[in-house]
Amino acid sequence: MKKLIIISDSHGNMSGVTGLLPLLSENDYLIHLGAGDVRELRDAYPERVYVCAGNCDFFSPLPQEGELEIEGVKIYYCHGHKYGVKSGLSNLATEAKARGADIALYGHMCYIIVTKRKTPNKRTCKNQKR
Repeated sequence: MKKLIIISDSHGNMSGVTGLLPLLSENDYLIHLGAGDVRELRDAYPERVYVCAGNCDFFSPLPQEGELEIEGVKIYYCHGHKYGVKSGLSNLATEAKARGADIALYGHMCYIIVTKRKTPNKRTCKNQKR
């Protein structure tokens, strides 16, 4: 089983981001969902770090979204702002489904939301503000 580190919205907290370097050596992938600079991580582990641009990443050459398949599980990732995730997840879910993704990852919220699939057609959300 592969292990992933998923972060977003680091907003210039370079000490927090570089603090992940030791963890990255113990995990298989890191996905940064935008609104922050993770060049040091990308430079250290280019084959394991996936990044997209967020709403605060002005003039960024980074892609707005991406797809990754790990052990047969297709992941769609984006920052989420262009899908209006602060107002709901239906636009993001529609895009992820259209891409055939099993998992959709997004940032922009600045707190954790975990969505688990109970059955193939039902999902539940749990919110945790930090």
